[in-house]
Amino acid sequence: GMHAQSSHLAELSSIPARSRVCGRGARPRVRASAGAARSMATLAMSTPCRNPPLVLILAAHLLVSGVLAAGETSRTFAQEGEKCNGSLPPEFAVLCAGDMECRTETGLLGAWGACTRPAQQIEPARVKRGEKCMASLSPKRAVLCEGDLHCKTKLIGGWGVCAPFESDAAPAPAKKGEKCNRSLHPSSARVCEEGLACRTRLLGGWGVCTLVESDVVPVPMKHHVPDVIRRHRCDVAWCSHFTKYALPYSVEIGTSDLRWIAPFADGTSKEQGTAVLLSEPHLSLRVNTTDAWEAGYFSSNRYTPDPMNSTLCTCEYMSRDVPGSPIFLSDYLIAQVPNSAHRPFAEVCAPFLRNCPADNRTAFELIGAPFTEMYTNCMPMTEEVVIATSGGSDLVEAAPSPLWAYVSNALAITGFSLFALVLAFGSRGVMAQDDDQDGYLSIE
Repeated sequence: GMHAQSSHLAELSSIPARSRVCGRGARPRVRASAGAARSMATLAMSTPCRNPPLVLILAAHLLVSGVLAAGETSRTFAQEGEKCNGSLPPEFAVLCAGDMECRTETGLLGAWGACTRPAQQIEPARVKRGEKCMASLSPKRAVLCEGDLHCKTKLIGGWGVCAPFESDAAPAPAKKGEKCNRSLHPSSARVCEEGLACRTRLLGGWGVCTLVESDVVPVPMKHHVPDVIRRHRCDVAWCSHFTKYALPYSVEIGTSDLRWIAPFADGTSKEQGTAVLLSEPHLSLRVNTTDAWEAGYFSSNRYTPDPMNSTLCTCEYMSRDVPGSPIFLSDYLIAQVPNSAHRPFAEVCAPFLRNCPADNRTAFELIGAPFTEMYTNCMPMTEEVVIATSGGSDLVEAAPSPLWAYVSNALAITGFSLFALVLAFGSRGVMAQDDDQDGYLSIE
């Protein structure tokens, strides 16, 4: 007792004389041992002082600081399985020794728990073929399938049954007269047998398997270009892609096809293309004239160079609104089939054959903006300038036009503007029109 009291008093002797009693000058050190704090309190109580309350406050402050300092050096550490709580003040907290964790059963923050070793990664259970499975739960509760099996469910996130992956092979093809749909997922699509085509009225809808020959005759010569424009050679004075091509370029309208050569504007190469008619054109004559007309039909075209080697299936319209004015061609894309340039036009576009809208204005409203070309300087082709439509001879490129030709092209562009206004406001009359299916052209 006396020895301890002496040592505590010796510790207090390190406090400056001005701050030993009565609060004269600087404050005493905050961090002192618990024994020194008690000795300070005893000394303050037994020493005459002119300000006793201040001495008591300092003694109490040192006493609390000593308790905290003692708590820092006397924390309790629990072993595995013992109770723990690290949320209490330091002097009362019970921590876990080593790398153990204090895990509470209730899951409440600040509650008492037990010291446990860190849990290892939990592997989900795995079941065999035909057993119930659920992959959407946490790893502790999930039930997965073994090996190359997968959990086949009716609802996403629901319980299912372990089964092998289904083959990606196409389902059994449909026969003639049976329903078909090639636009669905491979597991649900219904394709037609060899030699049949799925004929639909709406792109992506269900159709009926019919013979290809009954839909489109592979020889496109059956469907002819209208007499009013057949076997003509024209200059394309304007087109929707006017920045891509060097205008004008040549187009030749044969008996049943159209061919063109279009040099690129940058001079690197030129585009060569062919289009064929896959349905009989329906001709409409304007009121009070036989030189103003419109023809609509289903067609197919392809061109080179084309990195995708595609075939385009389109609803196409040719028209002349005013006698002597330019001829306009409008192409409405229905389908683009890549890697099909080696196949016949009719075979590629047979699945997409449809009744095109009755006229150009209706097609614009139903399908959207077309690719448009404006033909000027259309002249009948004589035997000397006819370009073969089969056999491989090339088209003759458009020769440089004289000054009068450029003037006529400028007038043609003005005519195109008038045509656009007429098309927009629909101010035109029709004397004869073949639309036998509620505003749609027949494909027969």
